[in-house]
Amino acid sequence: MMSAPEQKRISFFCTAALAVLLTITTSGCASVKIAMPGAETGKEVSLAGVKERAALVSATRQLDRTPWPTITEAGFTGRMMSSLFGAEDPNDGVTKEAALEIYADMLAAQANPTATLMQDANTSLRQARMVSEAGRQAAYAMNPSSDDISVLENAISEVRECRDIYVGALRLLRKKGFEIDRTTEQELKNAFTQTIQDIGASADIVADRVSSAATAQYADEQARR
Repeated sequence: MMSAPEQKRISFFCTAALAVLLTITTSGCASVKIAMPGAETGKEVSLAGVKERAALVSATRQLDRTPWPTITEAGFTGRMMSSLFGAEDPNDGVTKEAALEIYADMLAAQANPTATLMQDANTSLRQARMVSEAGRQAAYAMNPSSDDISVLENAISEVRECRDIYVGALRLLRKKGFEIDRTTEQELKNAFTQTIQDIGASADIVADRVSSAATAQYADEQARR
């Protein structure tokens, strides 16, 4: 017969193996959690939301693909030096105003500048709406993270920049003598504004989940004391 200590060890290993098996078989497709025997619940390794976060990051990167040069504003120190000494640093970058002028000049050289601009704007809107949808999917599918709020806030800034460039380009084309319907300008502006609000709503959902998770964790810690 086995001694009492041997029986105790066998019982422990059987229980541990069963715990691992149950954890693996009951995990859903969107969330895989591996709970090791004796480990605290808070130390579970969670792979939930990796796919959703990757989709969100990928969608935001598409916003960088604009038909105008990348806007890289000079820093405050660089602008002060240029102002004081009148020297322009070749590394000052491209300002928003310069990018707008370059884009408007490129459009003016087209056979139908308005059609070209609207095609570019539709591409940007489609990319922005993908960010909004990816943010909403991530908000519900992944473990809440304040980092995701920052990603969405940066996307909002980029979409605002796109809106300003497109609307500004329409106005510059009008000054250059092209017939630009003001209704077209307003509809374009409204479309971007609505998309910005949609991305903001996704960011709010993530923020609510982060707040709720923090509150629940605090309450759990208090209950354990």
